[in-house]
Amino acid sequence: SKLLIRKHALTTSKLITRTVPSFTSGQVYFSVRRDTSSIGYFCVYLRNSTDGHIAFICFKPDANISLYESAAQTEQVFGTYTSNMWYRIGIDYSATLDQYRVNINNGAWSPYYAAVGLTSEINQLRLYADSNANSYLDFISPSYSASAPVISSVSSSNIAPNSATITWTTDEPSTSQVEYGPTTSYGTLTTLDSNLVYSHNVNLTGLNTDTLYHYRVKSKDAANNEAISADYTFHTAVAPLSLRLPFGDGESWHVSQGNNSSPTHNGNEAYAWDFNKDGTSCNEDKGEPVFAPASGKITSAGWYSNAWGNIIIINYGNGYYGRIAHVLNDQAFPIKVKVGQYVFAGELIGYNGDTGTSAGGCAHIHYQTENASGVSLDPIANNIKFIDPGVPSNGVPVEGGQYISLNTTPAIIYHFDTLLDSSGNNNHASFQPNCLVQGCIALNGTVDEYLQAPNSASLQTAGDISIIFWLKPENVGSGRINPIDKAYFGEFSLVIEIDGSLSYYHGQSTSNYFSWTALTSGSIANNQGVRVVITRDNTAKLIKSYVNGMLVVTTYYGIDPSATTNPLRIGLGNTGIPYKGKQDEIAIYPRVLTDDEINNDYYATQ
Repeated sequence: SKLLIRKHALTTSKLITRTVPSFTSGQVYFSVRRDTSSIGYFCVYLRNSTDGHIAFICFKPDANISLYESAAQTEQVFGTYTSNMWYRIGIDYSATLDQYRVNINNGAWSPYYAAVGLTSEINQLRLYADSNANSYLDFISPSYSASAPVISSVSSSNIAPNSATITWTTDEPSTSQVEYGPTTSYGTLTTLDSNLVYSHNVNLTGLNTDTLYHYRVKSKDAANNEAISADYTFHTAVAPLSLRLPFGDGESWHVSQGNNSSPTHNGNEAYAWDFNKDGTSCNEDKGEPVFAPASGKITSAGWYSNAWGNIIIINYGNGYYGRIAHVLNDQAFPIKVKVGQYVFAGELIGYNGDTGTSAGGCAHIHYQTENASGVSLDPIANNIKFIDPGVPSNGVPVEGGQYISLNTTPAIIYHFDTLLDSSGNNNHASFQPNCLVQGCIALNGTVDEYLQAPNSASLQTAGDISIIFWLKPENVGSGRINPIDKAYFGEFSLVIEIDGSLSYYHGQSTSNYFSWTALTSGSIANNQGVRVVITRDNTAKLIKSYVNGMLVVTTYYGIDPSATTNPLRIGLGNTGIPYKGKQDEIAIYPRVLTDDEINNDYYATQ
């Protein structure tokens, strides 16, 4: 059973002596915490009621943890301590040898030292403090069949799309660890926090969005007795849907009709917006380009009804759909997308029009986020936000408000239904030879099969950048492979290393460049599809990597990229070792995508 003292405070010259079940040899464990490391002594003695002190250690005012040797009580420093931290101390005593040794936090044992007194058995424990500084002790010994900590109040909180916090309490100072996963087999174990505490707090990160997780908590006390809780669950949140205004980057439009507004935004259309370009009168903005507010898959493109006219519906994933209505669809201004196609945020999808109920009236962009049944969704209740500068902090544009779009079109977009660039920048790829398969490219791993886009001003991305691509390699381990490459010592280059890690490069020259392990060993494996995103903020000098919508690594850099005249190549690069496998849905943005935009992009591709 647990013995003697639980979180007992000792102050000014206080002495406590307790009788314990006698033993001749064995290990005694206890935990100690002091409020200060600069005032007074706190000592723990193993004793015999007749023979006196046998072995003892002290937490000293010089922050040393010392034991004392032989009858002369020669001090031996074996560690140091910090105030307000728990320390697990072990004493291994042998009456046969008249020696003892100690350890801290289950570390290596000290050498054996001669006991300060001789005895046939230990039958007392004594605690001593000589100052007003509080000292606390929990005493447990496995020699006395100590029981494990008692776990209680297990709970999850701060549940976000990719993280959660797990808390619990124990009845004695103990370590903290959580085991978690999608089933009761768990599969992932957090790093052990060896600090001995009563209240436990562990943050889980890198979780999947909108996923049920099982978890259990683990704690070990000073005697290494482990307690494991029952199974608990939590469900991660859906990431906020981050939207960009559906008109051109840098353009100013105003809301001509907002949410719950007359004459038409009611019922299923209550949470909708009508946009018109600033400085135009009726129909002067007819034919203006319309851009995808977020990435997703096209589920409708064309005539819908006399009320709606021509519409485009984008499935953003996670149960969100975007409806853009009244667009034109004629020879001069055709709808630019087709059902089943994936689109990137900022990609041209059509042109502002007056079809449907707008016929005979003024052209405008009608936009609403809706569910699968076509009912518009309350943006605040459903965590849907336009994130362009100037939009109110709740993400909801207001009627009459004027807003400037930051819906930047990517420098290149390859959907690989063809090798044409869908960004409008005409960065069309050539190939050696035709390596297209339905909806993606399949490269055979030879030096004569890759894609190449000639250099252009839009590809000289030496500032902010976001690189997005799917890949499913087949020759990881064959050498250092370039899946995408512009310039090793220029704008950027990506290299799949032999161990399945992903390296990133940019720079000024062969002697002045930045290199970084964007993804660790094993992140990229043969025949495993993965969505990779790299972002570079050239103002903050901050670069990030993401896998399947989740942030993985963040680092800073001190060497800027430079613009080069190199072509962009997919499947071959500076290393000279060709990529074998598939790639799809590649985009390069000249801006930094947010964490939520990247998460949205991944779930939209599902």
